[in-house]
Amino acid sequence: MKIRTLLVGAALLGLSSAAYAAPITVGGVTWDPTYDDSPFAIDFGAGLDFQQFWTTAGTETIDDTSADYKRLTATQIANPTTPGVGELVGLGQFKSINGLTNFVCATCSLNVAFGGLTVDGAGEFDITNSWFRVWSSPNEAQPFNVNRYNEAQQGTLWLEGVFDFFELQQGTFFNGSSNAFLSVTGGAAFANFDTNMFSNDFGDGVIESDLQLTGSAQFNAGNPFSQVGTLDVRGNSIPEPATLGILGLGLLGLGGMARRKKA
Repeated sequence: MKIRTLLVGAALLGLSSAAYAAPITVGGVTWDPTYDDSPFAIDFGAGLDFQQFWTTAGTETIDDTSADYKRLTATQIANPTTPGVGELVGLGQFKSINGLTNFVCATCSLNVAFGGLTVDGAGEFDITNSWFRVWSSPNEAQPFNVNRYNEAQQGTLWLEGVFDFFELQQGTFFNGSSNAFLSVTGGAAFANFDTNMFSNDFGDGVIESDLQLTGSAQFNAGNPFSQVGTLDVRGNSIPEPATLGILGLGLLGLGGMARRKKA
């Protein structure tokens, strides 16, 4: 009897483990959090194409019926400025998640917009008013142009947050690579990415961030818009609450068998 009880218990744990490893789908976007099961693996890695430019005035918040989002006014779009002057804004489109390109529903585009990054008097980035938004949108961000900055921010607000850190790793505002850490604050996928997996001390205390972003951009002389560049995002993701519920039911089943045996 004891052996059979243990086998049933193992079966329940096996079922719950399989459920735990199931792919996650949020807003039409599906990814497998266990695609890399090696020790200390990062289970979310994404590649994006993006373009950025500098504008002379800050982005404004528009009160949409579904969510607050950031967009540029016609004046800002018409008046880009020299790299390093004003506010840095950008628009990107996810091209792969965990090495797969067919990760998003056929009618969707996963777009990201960011802004609020300025440069202080010491030539360092000021992230006080920084933000990013990720949209599962019916509108593609590519081919990039400034008019798509607003158009691409439609649909389902998938993820949003702020920059905890942003710096140039090498190069200049005209041609350089950057490193950033982000914290998520909302969006349909918020519960899947609120992990605090990156702990950094940037000189003013430890900050726990959810995602790391690296990328590079190059501006040609006389052109305020960068060439299309690449961004890489890495982090961990949390399975759906329903998946964790199945795991809990498996454990409750084991507890029930233990109680029955004792009775």
